[in-house]
Amino acid sequence: SVLPGESTEGKAIKVIDPCCGTGTFIEAVLNNMNLYKGSQIIGFEILPVPYALTNYRISMLDITDDIDIEVVLTNTLSDSTFKRTRIEGGVTDVVSTFFLKEQNRAKELSAPPLTVIIGNPPCSDSVDVNNEGKIIAKLMNDFRPPKAKGRSNKQKQLANEMSKFLRWSLYKAEVSRPSVFALVLPSTFAQNESFLYARKYLAEHVSEMWVLDFDVDNRAGHNAENLFNTLQGRLLLVGTLRELNFSHPVIHYKGIYKLSKKEKRDYFESGIKLDDWETVRMN
Repeated sequence: SVLPGESTEGKAIKVIDPCCGTGTFIEAVLNNMNLYKGSQIIGFEILPVPYALTNYRISMLDITDDIDIEVVLTNTLSDSTFKRTRIEGGVTDVVSTFFLKEQNRAKELSAPPLTVIIGNPPCSDSVDVNNEGKIIAKLMNDFRPPKAKGRSNKQKQLANEMSKFLRWSLYKAEVSRPSVFALVLPSTFAQNESFLYARKYLAEHVSEMWVLDFDVDNRAGHNAENLFNTLQGRLLLVGTLRELNFSHPVIHYKGIYKLSKKEKRDYFESGIKLDDWETVRMN
């Protein structure tokens, strides 16, 4: 099932990748998900070149008319994906009008219900980039300790774009219940103190989670064979949001980071089985 615990048989669903890059995940959805008539696949991208490549890539695919695919050039983290952008001062030039239309289209497309939210958010050790709007900046407070406990440099990684895309995805999933999100995150997310309150938020708001730890952080002196061409480790975090009232979230965990690159690829390509995962219950 696309959404564990919920039947999507015969139903049109809405899938969104808020940081689609060149469309790799969009193509993966087409190849691996059973989408019914009326389903939508949506991609948001902030950079013009990947946006153009995604649209070209999609144009080369053999896609049935039953599935609607739309890629929008927009800043996902801006206020425009939460509320409509007003056109001030009678903007008439072609470029400005295009961007305003794209921003407003992004708001319409990211409105609930979103059944599946997927993505590989940009992740960099540099925290100099600051392109979020006021709304996501306020939502990020949910990932920080209460002011009474003090806020220090230990939370500096929350300025990372990855953290903001995670918070955006969680917000959109929460207002779209039942829904599921699946994001590739740095493996340090599971252990780093910077993400302590982000993990706490997940435990309090997500019904069930699956964590697949597949790449080691080689910056720590390891020499593992990683799937991603980066020193940073990677994990896959999948979460479902169903009923509003639950008291014992369940977390399923599996680590395949010790496998060779070929063994990891074989694991993913053979179809992930859940019968040998470790289950942790948080009380």
